Amino acid sequence: MKILNMRWARYAANDFLIMSWLHHETSNRMDTHFPLIKKNHQNNLLKLLINTAEKNKIPFQRLAASRSTGTDTDAFAYSGKGVASALISMPLRYMHTTVEMVHRDDVENVIKMIYETLLNIKGGETFSYFE
Repeated sequence: MKILNMRWARYAANDFLIMSWLHHETSNRMDTHFPLIKKNHQNNLLKLLINTAEKNKIPFQRLAASRSTGTDTDAFAYSGKGVASALISMPLRYMHTTVEMVHRDDVENVIKMIYETLLNIKGGETFSYFE
């Protein structure tokens, strides 16, 4: 497994990418929001994430996003031949300040979601639409 950033995405030869990110939480309550799965890149990987979360009763929200998410996920999804990519975003309050906050349950749920999804990926899986 490689950890790369946007600058190196064009050289990546990964089979897939599940990116975790943060988004601005603007509501008054931190206990009512869950990680967001953004529908924006590779639908087969997205379906696997959603099915895995539902099967394991991991709470999440869905968010439709335009082609661009403004995250490093875009660089992987659209560079070279592209990499099957999915984005899971956690709510963060007070972004870019000295008192940033995320809910511990959200962090744990993102970890569970990624872990359980990885366990469900079959060897040689390409996430291709044409196979």
